[in-house]
Amino acid sequence: MIALITFAILFFMYHLPIVLTVLTKSNSLHNGYLSFLFVLSFGMWWPIATPDPKQRLSNKQKKRYALLSGLILMPACVLFILNALFDGTNNPLLAQATSNLCFPLQSGSGPVSLLPPPFNTKLDQLAAGVFMMGLHKIGLMITVKLGGKEANSHFAGAYLHKQISP
Repeated sequence: MIALITFAILFFMYHLPIVLTVLTKSNSLHNGYLSFLFVLSFGMWWPIATPDPKQRLSNKQKKRYALLSGLILMPACVLFILNALFDGTNNPLLAQATSNLCFPLQSGSGPVSLLPPPFNTKLDQLAAGVFMMGLHKIGLMITVKLGGKEANSHFAGAYLHKQISP
C-alpha cells in the first residue's frame, strides 16, 4: 500500500510542469526519479501479481486494491486532460521541455520542428490522459481476472487431489 501511494504522489508530481522543468534540467536527477518510479511500480503491482499465493491478496482484496489504485492514479491522468482542455499546452517553455523528453536536441533546430505542421499538442495531451487512464484500468482488470482464474484452478486442483488420494 505504501508503494502504491508513494508511486501515485510521485507520478502526479512528475506531470506537474514545474517539477518536469526542474527534473529535465539535470539528467542524473531525471534518470534517478524515473528509476525510482520504475522500482515503485513493481512494489505497486506486487500485491496483485506476485507468483507466491501466500503474499497475494484475496480476490475481494484485489478488487478493492484495483479500485483504490485507479482512484489514486486518476489525478495524474485528469491533469493531462485538464491541461489539454484549458490550453495548458500552449506554453512554449512547457512544450519545449516535454518535447525534449521524446526527441533529442538537434543541432540548430529544436525537437518541435520534427513534428508535422498539423500536429495538435492539445489533442495529443488529451489522448494521452485518456489512454493512461484506460490502459491502467485494463491492466488492473486483466491482472485481477488472471489471478482469480489461477486461484480457482489451484483450489480445484487441490480439491481433486484430495478426492483422489486415499
